[in-house]
Amino acid sequence: MINLKLYFKSLVLMKSIQTFSTLETKPSLYYQSISKSNLVGLITFLLILVELIIGFGTLAIINIPRAVIPLKSFKLFLAKISNKIGDLTVYGLKLIMLLMHGNNIQVINSEKYDMNKWYM
Repeated sequence: MINLKLYFKSLVLMKSIQTFSTLETKPSLYYQSISKSNLVGLITFLLILVELIIGFGTLAIINIPRAVIPLKSFKLFLAKISNKIGDLTVYGLKLIMLLMHGNNIQVINSEKYDMNKWYM
């Protein structure tokens, strides 16, 4: 008489060994779900994350003395530096987007905008 528990365990073990050996012989099964758009998205995310950590970290370090030191001229000097760092951070984000997506970014909207007006 065959022990059914042992028989089913051996079947499961044989199936798992067969599946594992199939994956070893076909490594494309591991990487099949990674597409180009996923890779571009991941790299873009990491670049933006690094850019924002550097930008905001520098802004935080620059702006801490503004709360402590009472000299108005020094505060204005730090404010100018802070604005420059903010501008560089935004410019860096723009470069990352151009690097990863090229110059084919377009805004799809039916409304006309005047460059001389402010919009909210």
